[in-house]
Amino acid sequence: MPKAILENIPNKYEILYGFMKSTINGVVLADATAEDMPVLYANEAFTRITGYTKSELGGKCICILQGEKTDVDNIGVIKQKLKNLEAVDAEIVFHMKDGSPFFCNFIATPIFNEDGTISYYLIILRNISYKEEIKTLRDVLSEELKLSMEYKDAIDEASIVSKTDIEGNITHVNDAFCNISQYARGELLGANHNIIRHPDMPKEAFKELWETILAKKVWKGTVKNRKKDGSFYIVDATIKPILNTRGEIVEFISIRHDITEQILAKEAAQSALEAKSAFFAKASHELRTPLNAIINFTEMVIEEFDEMLDDKDIKEQNFDFLNRIEKNSKHLLSLINDLLDISKLERKGLELGSVDVHKGINDAVDACILAAKKKNLELMVCQELDEVSIIAHERTLLQVLLNLLSNAIKFTSSGHIELCSIDTKDGVLITVKDTGRGIPKEKIDKIFEAFEQSMDGDEGTGLGLKLVKDMCSAMNITISVKSEEDEGTTFELLARRA
Repeated sequence: MPKAILENIPNKYEILYGFMKSTINGVVLADATAEDMPVLYANEAFTRITGYTKSELGGKCICILQGEKTDVDNIGVIKQKLKNLEAVDAEIVFHMKDGSPFFCNFIATPIFNEDGTISYYLIILRNISYKEEIKTLRDVLSEELKLSMEYKDAIDEASIVSKTDIEGNITHVNDAFCNISQYARGELLGANHNIIRHPDMPKEAFKELWETILAKKVWKGTVKNRKKDGSFYIVDATIKPILNTRGEIVEFISIRHDITEQILAKEAAQSALEAKSAFFAKASHELRTPLNAIINFTEMVIEEFDEMLDDKDIKEQNFDFLNRIEKNSKHLLSLINDLLDISKLERKGLELGSVDVHKGINDAVDACILAAKKKNLELMVCQELDEVSIIAHERTLLQVLLNLLSNAIKFTSSGHIELCSIDTKDGVLITVKDTGRGIPKEKIDKIFEAFEQSMDGDEGTGLGLKLVKDMCSAMNITISVKSEEDEGTTFELLARRA
């Protein structure tokens, strides 16, 4: 403002004093002629902002407001400007009397005399801590938002997430939901959530679910869902109602985890346990039968031992008992050996490698040729290739072939038995074919089960073909059987080429 105009303003000093007294900003008049610029006057607002009384401020340097959080470099810049008699406009952290920091706008204006010399500095402090608080709040919110996005990404990575409105219509799905359900996002948004409902799920389960979430409670449970192609998947689900500030439900969020493999593994383990329990129950029965015969016949021989020495008829009877004891003992031993072989196979597994098919076939034929000759049966070998190897276990493959050949000889009265190897597009096919009595149709589907016989009353443990099946499975060899009664039986083994 031009000096002439300022001089024409009446009571200008009273106006200036009134401003200093009434403004909400802290105002100090400092003596610029003294080196430390002591305070000559401080208004009420300044005392409220700083916590110092006027008497505590009087004669003191404004530097009493500095503290541990005051930027030393910023103070240095301000002091240099004051020394150069320049105006100052800076933002800085000062400290109240009690040590509390506050963020303020520091404005210092030099007041010159008419001769150009300086007399005073008018200092104005404007508390702008709210700006720092807003900045801090903004930083906190930004960090919270970043963390929220991190949490969302983590949940999306590990979970199947969807949101629906209060009618159950889908409003949001994550990628995991689309991937497991086989539906595109566009097919799901707007559709009712029952688009993935599996018919195996009872209506009562969903009735209980809706009653829970409409009561503003969290529902947890296991749900079987249906994919777009009709196959199923099983999830562990948590559904939570989302409420507004008035406590009203605005939507539902569902977080699921795929537990299909765990459920199937549990069911398989349960089935295996039940099958094993049934197996051992039947094994217990089969073991008791020959053992009871051995015990009974032995007791009878012991009871009649003295009379046997003098009575020819009793001697012959007891000799028959001893033969039966021997027969049942061998049967029991064979049964125990088969059980041990099955247990060993399940416990240890097999180390597979390249096995020469020709050698396995020839070794099996050499071991069984005498048994075949005794029954006037011809053992025939036909091998399509000069050399062929498969992925198997040499000793186990030989045992499979021996078991199949022994069975063929046992149940063939006349004719011949063929053992062949053929190269096919699917692998190497090994066949054991006989001209024996064959297997009844009602038995053929159960022939590989434990304690099953091709004919009721057959001798044997009933575990031989079960063991053959298990050994083939351990070598990844597929075994199948074809048979016609009175025409013969063919066992086929399909193995991978080495």
